[in-house]
Amino acid sequence: MKRWVLAAAACLVGVPAANAEYAIIRYLLNKPPVVQTGTNQFGMPPGGFQGGVAVAGAIVVVFLATGYRAWRAFGREALLDPFEGLGAASYVAIGLAALIAGAPFLHNLLGLGATGTIRSGGTMTLLNWAVAVEVAAANLVLYTEFLESYLVPHLPRR
Repeated sequence: MKRWVLAAAACLVGVPAANAEYAIIRYLLNKPPVVQTGTNQFGMPPGGFQGGVAVAGAIVVVFLATGYRAWRAFGREALLDPFEGLGAASYVAIGLAALIAGAPFLHNLLGLGATGTIRSGGTMTLLNWAVAVEVAAANLVLYTEFLESYLVPHLPRR
């Protein structure tokens, strides 16, 4: 199974299958996150939630390509909890910054940029990043819990 996953990933990334594990990780680290791709009809960057799910799904490819033992180094709850907290705290901090400035909660404090650019989203861009970090970390915790509940009892003992 691992060879098929590596071969498929290698085809997608465009490298020989022997180097696929490293190429996948290098590809994920060098590409801009999916959180900020495109703009919606209002010229604002969409998809903090969707971007977080996509980032978490991309990281799950590590499990598919390398197996549970390699995933375990990645998917520890103690490693992921700070990222969950960072995402939630960032969201609240952005809202509180608006309140401190005398505006409504989550009001745009960055002003309007040129339509169709990332800057046109104002604080929505920052909120999307906060949501993406929170959602990615939460999904990875869920994946880890699922794997520990359903996969670990069936792993051969060494």
